[in-house]
Amino acid sequence: MAENIEKVLKNAINVLEDVLPKKTYLYFPLLFSTLFWLVKRRKSWKEKVTAWKVWAEPGRIRIKPDAFVLFFFDFHEKLEAEFHQELEIKNMRALRKAFAALYPLIGLGDPFLCGLFHEELEGDNFREIIQVYSTRIHQAGEDLAPAKREKRVLEALGRWVLEAGGLLEEFLNDTKARDVLAEMIKGILEERKNGHGEGI
Repeated sequence: MAENIEKVLKNAINVLEDVLPKKTYLYFPLLFSTLFWLVKRRKSWKEKVTAWKVWAEPGRIRIKPDAFVLFFFDFHEKLEAEFHQELEIKNMRALRKAFAALYPLIGLGDPFLCGLFHEELEGDNFREIIQVYSTRIHQAGEDLAPAKREKRVLEALGRWVLEAGGLLEEFLNDTKARDVLAEMIKGILEERKNGHGEGI
């Protein structure tokens, strides 16, 4: 089964290379979020993959009350440890800035955004996420815009979903399997980057 899944992932990456050449940093979040929503909401996966733009807009986050923001940091042990000084003095300006970047990833678990900041999340580099959040989100939006206008990204992912759907659905229902799949995608992309993969 693993060989079949790897083949399906390689095909998906070939498709993305055609649609988004040289935008390799977008491949992981696009594939990861498509797979995630394929299992959760098979019929509406297209809307869900592009929903990251909703949560990337800080206006939707700003309306949360202070109590909600404080609870978010208190509830997540690693965040509480990282931002203990700000929490101690209730520096709401700093906490709200951090919340705007971290809530869509850690609170909402948006798969595209989690894929976009996968390395930082794995290393618990929360302050780095805050520092690069706006720039990276803006860049992703700019890089996806032309292909999205032409519907090329979703059409390409749609063809892949038809091919991959049955094979991956059972596999992805297991949380550990999703982690394995994330590592598999990263491994294939790393091979391509180093010039050892197919199509190089």
